[in-house]
Formats: sequence, structure tokens, C-alpha cells
Amino acid sequence: LGEAVSYVESRGKANAVSSKGATGLMQIMPATAKDIAKELGVSKYDLKNPLTNRIFGEYYLNKMLKEFDGNTELALTAYNQGPARVKNLLKITGGSSLKDIIHRLGPDGKNYARLVLGKMKKDGYETI
Repeated sequence: LGEAVSYVESRGKANAVSSKGATGLMQIMPATAKDIAKELGVSKYDLKNPLTNRIFGEYYLNKMLKEFDGNTELALTAYNQGPARVKNLLKITGGSSLKDIIHRLGPDGKNYARLVLGKMKKDGYETI
């Protein structure tokens, strides 16, 4: 899953920085990185370091999978859009799946999970 996220997020470019400040292979936002570092007990880190970025990204993906009860589509959407936004949309719509909230997501949010899961399938992985 991490490889597919890395490809979709940065096309494998370790020094990638988005217009919103997401950094590295897995495009981690600075505030998210700060939270992850605290949870992992890390005081110094460089998000442009591929190994650090991968560790942080994989950690965050696993956290999203746990938060969304193993629902890969919701976990990926939360990785991209933020877990609070996904939870809020589920609450507003009374939904329980990406299908229930997709109409409320912008173009990036609508396509993100599909792109990651499509990359996994292309690479020979069905889902996690």
C-alpha cells in the first residue's frame, strides 16, 4: 500500500513538496509529521529523507486503517483529505463507506483511493 501511495503522491520523488506544504515520497503535511514524530518518540526528522518519510507515511496509513476499521477506501481518503473531514462527512451523510461521501469530496478526494488501489492492482496486489 505504501508503494502505491508513494507513487500517487509524488511519483517516487523524495524531495517533492506540494503547494500546500506536503513533503516527500508520501507527501506528509508538517503538522501530521509533528504528531507522528511525537507518537513515535522521534525528536529530529527530515521528511525529505526517503526512509523517514516512508516510516512516517506507513505509520500514518496504518493508523488510518485502524481508525476506519480496516476500510481501505476510507483510510486512503482520510490519508489524503484528513481523518476529521472523512469522519465529519460520514456523520453528515449517515454513511459508512466512500460511496456514501464521494459526492461531497472535491476532484482530488474523489479520485485518490481509486488511483492508489488501481496502482496496487496494476502492480499485482489486490488490496491489503
